[in-house]
Amino acid sequence: VDRVRFLWKTGEYRGALELGRNLERGWAESVERLGRQTPTGLALYRQLLNLRCQIASVLRSQGRFRDSQDLDSRVLADQQEVLPVRHPHTLLTASCLASDLRGLGRFQEALEMDLKNYQDHLDAFLEDNPRTLSSANNLAVSYRLMGNFTKALEIDEATVRHRRAVLGARHPYTLFSSSNLARDQRETGRYALSVHWLRQTLATYREAVGEGSPETLRTAKSLAVSLRKAGQLEEALALTRETYERYLQRYGRQNPDSLACAVNLAADLSANGDQEEAARIGEEVLGEYRVSLDPNHPYILATINNLATYARKRGRSQEARSLAEQARDGFADRLGPHHPYTLAAAANLANCLADAGRVEEAEELESTTALAFEEKFGLQHPDTLAVEGNRAATLIALGRSAEAAALRDRILPFSVQTLGEDHGNTLALR
Repeated sequence: VDRVRFLWKTGEYRGALELGRNLERGWAESVERLGRQTPTGLALYRQLLNLRCQIASVLRSQGRFRDSQDLDSRVLADQQEVLPVRHPHTLLTASCLASDLRGLGRFQEALEMDLKNYQDHLDAFLEDNPRTLSSANNLAVSYRLMGNFTKALEIDEATVRHRRAVLGARHPYTLFSSSNLARDQRETGRYALSVHWLRQTLATYREAVGEGSPETLRTAKSLAVSLRKAGQLEEALALTRETYERYLQRYGRQNPDSLACAVNLAADLSANGDQEEAARIGEEVLGEYRVSLDPNHPYILATINNLATYARKRGRSQEARSLAEQARDGFADRLGPHHPYTLAAAANLANCLADAGRVEEAEELESTTALAFEEKFGLQHPDTLAVEGNRAATLIALGRSAEAAALRDRILPFSVQTLGEDHGNTLALR
């Protein structure tokens, strides 16, 4: 079982699955021959279930989320029959099942399950036990996906501290939490700090587990996103290109991490002015997602929202507006009207409305979206500032120049403080 898990952790998904399936067949035959009523047969059956949980993790890393969820669901039900309450194997499978739900885009269900899993770990172990810390890490992921970035940040800060104390600063799990903390910093608008953390984490990952490790690649991908958000567009594009090539060489185009990196590559290309190539890659990714995910999956909706941006920048206003509406409505239905993803799509739609000359509708949508962002994250958050900056331009188009000037004067100091004098958003606002 540990060998299968090791192969999975090091990104050898095919080898892990082949070994796991071979062991599964042999062990299942032995359990059948021995019988679960015998001590040896029951012991082997428990290990067989543990093995199947590891196999499900490999399937999840290959993007086969439905298969992994089906397998983890069956394993968890079987483990609950033959293992004590809060047995480590059962807790691990429950955590993996929550991960499957996240992969399927069922974020609320995953959060509810992770909350229960974390409490079960606290009841079974100490707060700083490595298993409890893994559960805390998963809980933070679910909070982040549900748009509660502040709560995710709080949990990840504590998890980094505990993992450093328990496991050491260079342990892969400590680095994993550091990478997640940097993502929380990015989501809460602290782009420069996120870049700083990710640079350090990436350098240590490269030394500790190698250039081609799955977590090294994910950290490089995340650093590129933070660089783009911080306005360092050329470095972001170069890093994403390099990381994407490594993904293609090792996993091919269909792997979920490869697809996520392709999404970032398209965004970087767009930020650097290449809208045609950004749109081409976005369409390619969307086609891959539609093969394996349901039509309203957040990954699909995010890709559609990005495609709306690329269409708008190419002057295809009607296409852009249609795509932005589809993304906004899909996010609202799936995640709720005030989820950050929904608000981002609404801001995109407002831009499309303004381009089409529907400035009154645009200003109304910008006003409600900016207010929602401010209530959720505060006025100083880059997303709030971006929408308010757009609204200032819309107010000018409406002939309300005094209001526009007052709005710019209100938000400019926050833009300088949050993003810096030379950031593209600050320059555009001036």
